[in-house]
Formats: sequence, structure tokens, C-alpha cells
Amino acid sequence: MNLQLINGDESFVNIYSSAANIYLVFEEAYDNEQVSIYNLNGQELDVKQFNNESFVVMPTKLIPGIYIVRVIADGKLEQKKVFIN
Repeated sequence: MNLQLINGDESFVNIYSSAANIYLVFEEAYDNEQVSIYNLNGQELDVKQFNNESFVVMPTKLIPGIYIVRVIADGKLEQKKVFIN
């Protein structure tokens, strides 16, 4: 599978966190959305699959810190650092 890394103005998903939740707001619903959470050492801590969702709330049990959220949908890849407190 070829992935297209999305930057800046071409974003297909808004990724943000509040408390221990990660929120994803997609510009449109995709058939297969994969969301992975990594620590800063690159270890994958969680991975979830969603189908045709335009808004997702992912509750986490992560300790406070900075994490990387990687989203793959329809051949597009986007990632962002988030803070969990």
C-alpha cells in the first residue's frame, strides 16, 4: 500500500486531546480508518480500526505525557503529537 503523508493545509483529520481522551474529527468518513498511538520511543501502545466515522473519541489509560497519534485512512497518513494529562 502506498501512503501519502499529509501536511498543513491538506489535513484530512483534526487530532487533539483533552484530559485522557484523544479526539479525531475527519473531513469525511472513510471506509477504513486506522489510529495508532505511539510513545516518544516509537513503541506502538494502542491501535484501533474504525469504519465510516467522522468523529471519534478514544479514551486512553495512558500516563500523563506526550504521545504521537498516527492516522491512516484511504491511503493518507497524518500524525500529530498530543499531550495526555
